[in-house]
Amino acid sequence: MTNRNNENFEHCKRIAETLEAYANGNGYKCPHCGEFHEMSEYEETEHTNEDGETCYTCPNCGETVEENELEAVSLWDYFTDCYDI
Repeated sequence: MTNRNNENFEHCKRIAETLEAYANGNGYKCPHCGEFHEMSEYEETEHTNEDGETCYTCPNCGETVEENELEAVSLWDYFTDCYDI
């Protein structure tokens, strides 16, 4: 594959993986930066909050996020308007 074809392939692959995470209910939005990540991308921290819930570190902004602060997203959240479909 040429370099341009490889770039296009990788871009399409990332889109497909993102859509799959949304569809599987594996996606969460960081309350600090608003970026979407799969749960496996959040790094579990060494400590818990006062309620004993696990805390995570956002891979984008590096902020600590309590488990109850993570906003689960669905496939409907992926599309911002009808023209995306």
